[in-house]
Amino acid sequence: MSGAVSPTDSAETPTFCPSQEEQSVISRVLAKHPKLMLVRQTTQLRAIMTIIRNRETRKEEFIFYADRAIRLLIEEALNVIRSKC
Repeated sequence: MSGAVSPTDSAETPTFCPSQEEQSVISRVLAKHPKLMLVRQTTQLRAIMTIIRNRETRKEEFIFYADRAIRLLIEEALNVIRSKC
């Protein structure tokens, strides 16, 4: 997905609405790198990233949530590949 979330995607999972500042940064990055694809920012993904970034997260939790984030990324990549075939 390249920045935009389709209506069907947003109906499946609650998405996080970025602040105006975050949206500005996203727009600048996408303008500079037009082939860049962003993973949809869901509340689940933001929670996972918060846990991963927390220095007090236990090793087992870190591994679990890092694996989950990686699976979400791979899932999105496979969706893009399938849609281009």
